[in-house]
Amino acid sequence: MKPTIKNINNHVLAVDSDPAARALYQNVLQPIAGAGSYECPAADPANFDLTLVEQGRDALSAVEVLKNKGGQFAVALIDVHLSLGIDGLETARHIHVIDPDVCIIFATADPAFSTKEWSQKVEGDVLFYRKPIDADELYQVIYNSCRGWSQNHALAEFRSTLELQVELLDHQVEEKEQALEIMQKILQYRDQQLLELNESAPEQLANNAERNGSLPPPLLQLTTV
Repeated sequence: MKPTIKNINNHVLAVDSDPAARALYQNVLQPIAGAGSYECPAADPANFDLTLVEQGRDALSAVEVLKNKGGQFAVALIDVHLSLGIDGLETARHIHVIDPDVCIIFATADPAFSTKEWSQKVEGDVLFYRKPIDADELYQVIYNSCRGWSQNHALAEFRSTLELQVELLDHQVEEKEQALEIMQKILQYRDQQLLELNESAPEQLANNAERNGSLPPPLLQLTTV
């Protein structure tokens, strides 16, 4: 038995103050048919459920709303230098407080940006890409991240199922051991009773014969099995 992915989580959150960046995300991840729309190279394009926001606070609200509905974002695309409200780092940190399973992908055009430094500041899955990003690369990064999220959750569900099965088997073994222990005690009690009966039988026969004035009949030896 192997873990299987029933459905790929296609919920994607994009946070960027730049209208051009948001337009790119829209065109690649949730294109509208028409002239100039992105043509995915994949034979079976993914159908992403994209949520676009301009600032970090709106992103946090979107994560909370989806979680309250029983859903989760697989990926959050976050611009490092958000011009409105909290920056990309704080946005990522707060997202992971609400839902630590979200894969964070930072986007930046800053050549001085340190991926190592930010990786140490944000716990959980974190990726980076430099702007401007190629449309095909963007699609592939998001698709692979969504699939990775789904694989991890399928594996966790599979592991949980195995643990329950092992727990059930352990319980069944324990019940059988208890039943065996009870049976052994019953057999021991029976053997003890037979032994006591064998030991007391000659005396009882002799007493009966004395009272009746006759010799006791031959003794049948009772044995245990």
